[in-house]
Amino acid sequence: GLTRREVGQYGRQLVLPKLGPEGQREISRGSVLIVGAGGLGCPVAMYLAAAGIGRLAIVDGDHVEDSNLHRQIGHPWRNVGKSKAVSLAETCRERNPNICVEAHVKRIVGTEEAAFLMQSYDVVVDCTDAPRIRYLLNDAAVAAGKPLVAASSVALYGQLAIYNFEGGPCLRSVFPPPTAEADLAQVASCEESGVLGPVVGVIGSMAALEVMK
Repeated sequence: GLTRREVGQYGRQLVLPKLGPEGQREISRGSVLIVGAGGLGCPVAMYLAAAGIGRLAIVDGDHVEDSNLHRQIGHPWRNVGKSKAVSLAETCRERNPNICVEAHVKRIVGTEEAAFLMQSYDVVVDCTDAPRIRYLLNDAAVAAGKPLVAASSVALYGQLAIYNFEGGPCLRSVFPPPTAEADLAQVASCEESGVLGPVVGVIGSMAALEVMK
């Protein structure tokens, strides 16, 4: 059963009829791989950590910059210059020291590499901002047989989708990629179009909810 501390810590979600103690135990047995520790990855990781997901892994090869801080709420000022994966993992451990949080300081560049990494987790969350990587992660999730929660945001808009879940479609079948690499590269980024902090907060929170469901 749950310890007294766990009952106190998770009490407000334990009273939900569709969750309860058994649901909390299932959450604590869960494992999630989050690719991207930016504006979307921060709320996803922090809410899942707070909810008690037993094992989180955060993958990102980038470092925290000043320009990140208005929306990437998992990174404090003192971590500017530090690995994003390490910074966000530290924040999650501070939020909930009773779970396992791993940091992978790397950029995923190959489908086979990504599929191998995904094998150890129940759910994969795509919080990246590069279309090419999105299709790579999609292909890896299909190969690994893992559900993929895909979140994206730019300017004042966001998207959220669940792919490859219980026989459902994958990204390629819903949004076939452009035939030319140049067309794929023209998709707007946050650096070019800007982004408002609360927008990524909303989309990231919704992504965390889909993972828990």
